[in-house]
Amino acid sequence: MDMHILLLAIFLSFCVLTTHFCVSNSTSVSLCTQTPYPELCNSLTFNKPQTSLDENLFDFRDTALRVTLAQAENAHKLISTMDIASFNDLGQSAWTDCLELYEDTIYQLNRSITSKNPHSMLDSQTWLSATIANQQACQNGFEEFNLSSHLQTFPFMLSNISKFLSNSLAINKAMISSSSVIDITNIHHNRHLLSDGSPAWLSTGDRKLLQSSSVATAKADIVVAQDGSGNYKTISEALAAISKRKGTKRFVIYVKKGVYKENVEIKKSMKNLMFIGDGIDATIITGNKNVQDGSTTFRSATFAVSGEGFIARGMTFENTAGPQKHQAVALRSGSDFSVFYGCSFKGYQDTLYVYSQRQFYRDCDIYGTLDFIFGDAVAILQNCNIFHRTLGQSKIHSRPILGGHGGNIRGLCS
Repeated sequence: MDMHILLLAIFLSFCVLTTHFCVSNSTSVSLCTQTPYPELCNSLTFNKPQTSLDENLFDFRDTALRVTLAQAENAHKLISTMDIASFNDLGQSAWTDCLELYEDTIYQLNRSITSKNPHSMLDSQTWLSATIANQQACQNGFEEFNLSSHLQTFPFMLSNISKFLSNSLAINKAMISSSSVIDITNIHHNRHLLSDGSPAWLSTGDRKLLQSSSVATAKADIVVAQDGSGNYKTISEALAAISKRKGTKRFVIYVKKGVYKENVEIKKSMKNLMFIGDGIDATIITGNKNVQDGSTTFRSATFAVSGEGFIARGMTFENTAGPQKHQAVALRSGSDFSVFYGCSFKGYQDTLYVYSQRQFYRDCDIYGTLDFIFGDAVAILQNCNIFHRTLGQSKIHSRPILGGHGGNIRGLCS
């Protein structure tokens, strides 16, 4: 039996057995026509008494998200129990990425489901877009190592879960457009930049910290200094110390002047961190991981951040792997509502990975050769300088700003 037909049959049976997951009426049929995979969408439906238009919209959206979540959870379970003994080190590295990415997909789907306020649908659009970025990054890891054949050993449903994710995103978008409960005009108005050019999501307190480095450093909760004059000598030590902190209020880390040779990762659980440095080319975080030497693009980042509400000011993030090493990321951000102010990003290919979520860059310098600003985020680059590096006497022609599959990168830069 064709695998796609089998999958539809499974879900039709699933809907009959679990009626609280499935809904059908003229509204759902209409929504399904707006999805990239309407047949799969229609497989989630059965007859239900007519109710109000908005109630039907929310019911069907909830159905689509819950079914997609069930598939993501099952996929993660199957991946985690796979026999990867035949995988080499590169394959196992890509497999590890997939585990983490599917965990994040489950997280993003859960937060979308629990967002019951109609005005949070726009947030869900961002979160659901991130799940598609995760799916693509998982696949890219194997392809970068010329191990596409390994993907064939994954459970068959992994090739279909992207369809469920794409449909969920389309249904959420259609609901935003169709629901009379949501005031689209007001939502878009609230997303405008403030009079000082800052994004609306920045609090008054955060804007004050960004406007004055002396104020920010004076209010630092932790100081990192290589010379021992702070609380810790490395950034990684500081993050380990605060990894179990309670609460999500703004936490400021002042990183004094110096070259910090370390790969830093700020996990999803570490929210509302602010890093303050002593300025571009004064506080430098540097690394050299790259695809050529065995890191996936996703894992090559010198500095990677997933925790929501991250802010950085006056720092340089660089990857020194060089142009011959291909993909080598200086900074990867999947932090929703993240802000980078007066920072520098230095690398060659794939320097700045605006991976997913909503991001804002102001007064920053970005250096690279090929596709050096890329990703699936909704990102604004304001008053930034973009430097296209050359190799010897030959210039590599590339698009300096490159959006990914779902990216929306806008710049007012030179």
